Parts: sequence; structure tokens; C-alpha cells
Amino acid sequence: MLAKNSLVRLNPHLGCGLAFALLCAATHAAPVLDWHTFKATTATTLSGQGTDDPVIGSLATTADASFVLGYLSSPVSLVNVGDQITLTFSVAFNDATGMANAGDNFRFALFDLNGQTPVAAENSATAGVDGQTDNFRGYMFGVRNGTGTGSGGSMRERTAALVSGDNSFATGSPNNTTFVSPGSVGGDPVTLLSSVNGDGSGPIYTGVMTFTLTASGIDLSGSFSGTNSANMNVFTASDNAAPTSTTYGAVGFLIGDALNVEEVSFSNVDVTYAAVPEPGALALWSLGSVLLLRRQRRR
Repeated sequence: MLAKNSLVRLNPHLGCGLAFALLCAATHAAPVLDWHTFKATTATTLSGQGTDDPVIGSLATTADASFVLGYLSSPVSLVNVGDQITLTFSVAFNDATGMANAGDNFRFALFDLNGQTPVAAENSATAGVDGQTDNFRGYMFGVRNGTGTGSGGSMRERTAALVSGDNSFATGSPNNTTFVSPGSVGGDPVTLLSSVNGDGSGPIYTGVMTFTLTASGIDLSGSFSGTNSANMNVFTASDNAAPTSTTYGAVGFLIGDALNVEEVSFSNVDVTYAAVPEPGALALWSLGSVLLLRRQRRR
């Protein structure tokens, strides 16, 4: 059995490396498991509750014109410069006759609940719940695809409570006053296609959304791509105008009515949080490393 501190005695450089790794590797990845759907008319169905693979709608209960929220087990906050939160997911579509490739109708988001009580109902036959989905803060990315209105996609920050209604994704008048656009979507358009009547022909799409705290605000980055093409949406912007939130407690997905899609299957919806050390802790580690090396040299 090795004596206490034997790792350091065997290899002082290994000891310092381990100390540094323990200090800096504050990375936490967690699947999103708590799901809730919202639709302005009859509630859509949800399967896969309690997993990070929820399925919204079916060929019998259409998913379009709805949005989905997944609550994190506990909110995470960007505190120190360099702290980072990342949402990753995959998604596939299914429809009886084939979905429409409508621009900016599929969106993904990270939200701060901003004091709102999480919704209890799994499926709601309303586009949000008063006092529970109207005061979110955060950012959303809209897919660049299709033609005409919305074909350029979108990057948006919700800066205030909704002016009207409870749909946290609402962007039209009068709720356009609660949005700021930090940038435009780059890369190339990505065509949205679905399987037809469950034939498995549809591609799988992958989305990434990352926020990094900087000295002046938040850097936004991300992407959206599919197995049907080499094309990729690229999301890049810097929000240096005093971000309205640096805490996030929910992920969200908009399934716009123009998509005319009946079933949306998500998989591996995960949130990863990477925290850098406090400046004081980093200074303490540096001092400890120097003292440790001096001690080893004396030996």
C-alpha cells in the first residue's frame, strides 16, 4: 500500500499535474430528463419522459405549432471569465407525407427561468402558462434553411418579459420589443427533410449552442448540420451589451407550424458546464506548485 503523498514522492511532476487537473477540470455533463410540451390547441403527446431522448407528437397527434421545454436538474451560472455552458442534441423528423422546409421555424434555446416556477404538467394544451413561461431570459438560435421569409435563420436574445402571451419563443409583434439580435447566421443553408410515414429515410441533424463568459459579456457560438448534406449553419456573435442573464435552467425547442411535421424525435439532449478556477484559487495553486517543486529539489 502506498504511503500518503507517495504519488508526489514517486514523481513530483505527476503530483503537480494531478493538482492542476483537479483544480481545472470542473466540467459537468448532464442529460436533460424533465420534458414539457406546449401547444395552442390540443396538447401534443410526449414519449421518452425521464430520458434525454424525448419524442414530440406522432402520426396521430401532430407536433407542429408547439414548443418544448426541458428543465435542468439544477440551474447553472456563468461566474468567472472563461466559464462555459454547452447544449448539444440530435433530432430527426417524421411525417405522413413529408415535412416542409420552412425557414427559421426550428429553433433551440437556453433559458434562465428568471424566478418562474417550473411547469408541472407534461403536456399543455396552451402556448405557455401565465406566470411560468412568460418571463424567461436567454438566447435562441433559428435554423437557416428554406426560402423566403425566415430563410436566413436567426440569433436572438430575450431581454425582458413577454409583452403579450406566454410563448417563450414568440418573436412577432408586440413581443419583438423584448428581443435583441446579437448577430446573423453564417455558414450555408441546411435543408430540413423528414422520414415519410416512418420509413427511416430522413436525415439526422445535430445542434450545438455554447455560451462563454468574457470580460465584456458573453460569446455565443454554435452550429446546426444534417447527415443529408455537408452544409452547416454557423452561429457566432459577441453580446457585449450587459447580458440580461448569466444563469440557465432550461433548454427549449420551437417546432414552428410552417414545418407541417407530425413527429419530432430528439436524442442525446445534454448540457455541459465547464467552470474555470476562481482567480484566487489559481494563484494559490501556482504558489503551491512552486513550493512543492522547491521541496522536491531539496530532496
